[in-house]
Amino acid sequence: MDRVGDDVGHVVVHQAVEAPLSVALAGDQLGLAHGAALVGPRASCHVEAALQLAPPQPPPAVQPQPDPDPAPIRRAAELLTRAKLPLIHAGGGVLHAGAFEELAEIAELLHAPVTTSWSGRGVLRESHPLAWPMVHIKPVNQLRNAADVVLNLGARLGETDWWGKAPYWAQPDVQRHIQVDLEEDALGRNRPVDVAVQADIKVFLRALIDELKGTIQPLAAREKSVARLARARDRDRASLDAKLGDRSAPMLSAHVPAACRQVFP
Repeated sequence: MDRVGDDVGHVVVHQAVEAPLSVALAGDQLGLAHGAALVGPRASCHVEAALQLAPPQPPPAVQPQPDPDPAPIRRAAELLTRAKLPLIHAGGGVLHAGAFEELAEIAELLHAPVTTSWSGRGVLRESHPLAWPMVHIKPVNQLRNAADVVLNLGARLGETDWWGKAPYWAQPDVQRHIQVDLEEDALGRNRPVDVAVQADIKVFLRALIDELKGTIQPLAAREKSVARLARARDRDRASLDAKLGDRSAPMLSAHVPAACRQVFP
């Protein structure tokens, strides 16, 4: 295949080269190539055009997110305020919305522990006292069974979230489920919902924070429950950290991320 310059496409027909120099001429050149391929012995026709021939396309305009319906936000605020132990489960929707500050604010406002899906990992720093990193499998399962209200932010509760089902989560009749997702067809897909909110996560959380400000939260009782559940998480963390004392060969693979954390804090 012959190459004609770096900025133009070319057509190779029986070793004859045609170079379309613009989008306007490309159609004519394709016609010529097709005609030439039918003259004399039949042969294949190969057409190649560089991407530069296409006019540049502007990036898609960022569409402003509409304000969500206030009614389900008020209902969500009521359930969370009455909850003995609310849990926030953060999925990839938090990442896509860039709602990191809002997530931390709502967790601290409610004193609600936070678990994540695989795609949501890192949306809340894992050293945060309300973070239950997914590496602590049994403590996470204990927490998900202890919570009486779940605020699901942009997580689909798929296979890696155990489909939102027992024994990894409490049964729906004892655990209320508030699900927020930008895509309507994701709401209630894998677990029944008590409150469904179609909204951008960041927009929703700002509205929910405003709704909850001034409310009285049963923080003392929640702090006691969280502290009790955190002991299992912290024991598991200590057990994992202790393994870093193993300097034998072959090297324990956990040393790699541990060293990276020291070098790249």
